[in-house]
Amino acid sequence: MSTKRQQIVDALQTLLEGVSGFKTVDPWQFLPEEQENLPAVTFEDKDSTATPLAGNWVQHSLTVDIDFAASGSTALTTVRTLAESILTGFAADPLLGDLLTGSRQTGFSMGKNIANTKLAMGRLSLALEYETDRFSL
Repeated sequence: MSTKRQQIVDALQTLLEGVSGFKTVDPWQFLPEEQENLPAVTFEDKDSTATPLAGNWVQHSLTVDIDFAASGSTALTTVRTLAESILTGFAADPLLGDLLTGSRQTGFSMGKNIANTKLAMGRLSLALEYETDRFSL
């Protein structure tokens, strides 16, 4: 049986695969820089904080960074469009079924790659909140 955190990672992967317009790279993988493999997206489930609740429960706040890249003369516009598409997909299912108790966007950044000026990258940061018993992830 997988942990709730793993179930959330799997659900987020499925959500990203359902958003059209880019190739999905497995979580924690580097984004490709080759034009034929772009646009692409990957993500990392990072830090988690746990706050005790009443009884035997804990509220987790999981930080997730979704990274994406595009290339070509319209790369920055594509990155903005990808971010909006991801947020639209997430807005349609903000609790990933019933896995989360809350979710929110915590940041968005974008820029061009210095070494390859036709490559633009973006990062969308989310806080995903969920509950488990105090001895679970």
